[in-house]
Amino acid sequence: MKNTNPLGAWPAPHDSANSPRKVFRCFAPPRWRSTPARTWFAQWSKEFSTLPLIMKSKHQEALARLAPALLCGEQSAINLFRIEDGHLTRKTLHVSVTLLHGIENDETAHEASLQVLRANLPAASDEHAIRRRSQAYFASLGRAETVAHHFGQVSQLDSAVCAIMWYMEHSAVGGNSMLGRLVEHIRHDEARHVSISRRHAFALGLSRDDYSRLGELVRGGLTGMLEHVADSFEDIGIDAGLLFTRIKRGAL
Repeated sequence: MKNTNPLGAWPAPHDSANSPRKVFRCFAPPRWRSTPARTWFAQWSKEFSTLPLIMKSKHQEALARLAPALLCGEQSAINLFRIEDGHLTRKTLHVSVTLLHGIENDETAHEASLQVLRANLPAASDEHAIRRRSQAYFASLGRAETVAHHFGQVSQLDSAVCAIMWYMEHSAVGGNSMLGRLVEHIRHDEARHVSISRRHAFALGLSRDDYSRLGELVRGGLTGMLEHVADSFEDIGIDAGLLFTRIKRGAL
């Protein structure tokens, strides 16, 4: 099966005119957003569009259920960054704005790459249900109480994404060169986000107790959401129980 890149009008990330499938939307995009100009994404997307996706049907079907949940997370993050950016107007928060923009640019590239992947997988029969559960979870996080809480929340959520990407990298599908490179890139970016966000949250006054409480809320809710696609993790050789334990523990 040959890949068809839904970002055919590159660099516009959401032009699906040339795509056989509609771009997946969990949350409406911000009115203004950056394009995924990350060098690794441009190269990866170009190569992916010319190579066949060689993978067992079982693995493709599993990824078709996991991709929507991951996309919801990326889209939620992008929207949260845009909302917080609108409240960061004081000069003292200039560093926060800069950090948010850098992380948002990474998340935009992640989202675009996952759109490319999803467009080349079979449609998941329960994609609508996966979207609804994902929307409910990410909407429940709401807007953070303070900028410090927001960065703490980003750090905790991204630590969970790191764990997911590590397991996917070492799963039955991690040996696929294009998918392996993608999850590795995302994992590296998210690990950097964890470090930056956590350090900045503490610098803005977030206590370690509050950081831990945020972690329990964010990571506990995430595993609850992912339990509905646990069988898809298992189908690609990931022990879902071990993965969820690692997420709840907050370990990278």
